[in-house]
Amino acid sequence: MITIQLDEVTGEIVNYTNDITFDNDKKTIKELIMHWEEGNLNLNPVFQRESVWRDNQRKKLIRSIYENIPIPSIFLYERIENNRTVYDVIDGKQRLESIFRYIGVKGFKRKSFSFIAEWMEDGDYYREPCSWKELIERDRQKILTYPIQTTIIKEVDQTSVSEIFVRINSTGSKLTPQEIRNAKYLKSPFLLEIHRIGNTKWIKNFLSENRILGTNRIQRQKHIELISELILSINNGGPLNKKKAIEDAMQSGIIRGNHLAKLSTQFKDTIKLINKVFPNLRSTRFTGLADFYTLFVLVWKWKYQQRLSLKSTSANRLAEDYLISFSDKIDMIREKQRKLEKLDDSHSIYSDYLRTVQSATDEITQRRKREQILDNLLRDCFAVKDPYRTFNKEQRRLIWNNSNKRCKVCNAKLSFNSFHADHIKPHSRGGRTSLRNAQVLCAKHNIQKSDK
Repeated sequence: MITIQLDEVTGEIVNYTNDITFDNDKKTIKELIMHWEEGNLNLNPVFQRESVWRDNQRKKLIRSIYENIPIPSIFLYERIENNRTVYDVIDGKQRLESIFRYIGVKGFKRKSFSFIAEWMEDGDYYREPCSWKELIERDRQKILTYPIQTTIIKEVDQTSVSEIFVRINSTGSKLTPQEIRNAKYLKSPFLLEIHRIGNTKWIKNFLSENRILGTNRIQRQKHIELISELILSINNGGPLNKKKAIEDAMQSGIIRGNHLAKLSTQFKDTIKLINKVFPNLRSTRFTGLADFYTLFVLVWKWKYQQRLSLKSTSANRLAEDYLISFSDKIDMIREKQRKLEKLDDSHSIYSDYLRTVQSATDEITQRRKREQILDNLLRDCFAVKDPYRTFNKEQRRLIWNNSNKRCKVCNAKLSFNSFHADHIKPHSRGGRTSLRNAQVLCAKHNIQKSDK
């Protein structure tokens, strides 16, 4: 990168250095395929984004190559790895992938496609799809020997390469904010952990199947941004202001190690709970990012701060019914607004909620309002867990002395040292640690009950 040194008094430039070294050359498609098949071309360096081109873009590129029309340059970063030269793709990933897919090179054989070729022959116009297998040898060689302008960056560190990536991709199909963060903070422990979680198949499936994020938005790293925001909200103990928090966490590197692992576990457990308590989430408005954010933070608070029991099937069904009804009434209010119909006072709570997602959606005050409304609606569906998980020694003596000294399930005779004091209604489902909710079991049946 360019470094400028200024005179402290005059402010004039007294020295500057440019540590970027690069070569401009041309590489044929055949040469690039050779680099790929030998393992010397890396399409997915850590700063690179995912595949975002659609099939029509790929077909247009191949047609341009077929018709010998120039295409944009590609940028590669040359580095040495295990005594061999490796090229990281800085810019041109989508183009190279399209070429490899069309030809069906190693790793892309199942993703081949056809483009529409057009030509004149004996005064007649022809237009038909052409796959690589259908091309005659002369046309194949024309494509394989097609030269692509190639700029090779050398002798710079990876941070500078990431900056070059961001600069190059700031025009055209612009990088999303998260794609820029991926390049800027590629060594951040927080970002690496978010990517590990975000690339887990069941997490992606949950987001896409519930229509929270579509495939295209996931490809553009929106799921990484969303997961970052949710984990930071857990760390914050509740809603936060979005953009600054994500940037600060990735830049500072403060959240790491065991604490980061704990946050990750709570995130995944909360997603599983939402899936269990609200299995029909996709039919509600709470698949929208603003609404889903509120629901996620609230479910996390119920489990980890308020210690509510979220395992009762009947309670979960009631909560989901309330959520669906609430969602429908908000949608009804929105429809009335569109038709400029008058609203009466009975609609106030729904109107209040709707206003929080119509402007300044991600501001902390709006998020807190949404959370409070939703909490008031759903919280009473769930029982509060007894803070005392196990029976104390006094309770154990009373339970034993007021029993018939036999297992309630199998009637096996027990001793004071072998009996288990068990919750009739499980503690995990809101059962109290009290004498009225206690029974005597043998070890075998208490363990079997715990496993269910």
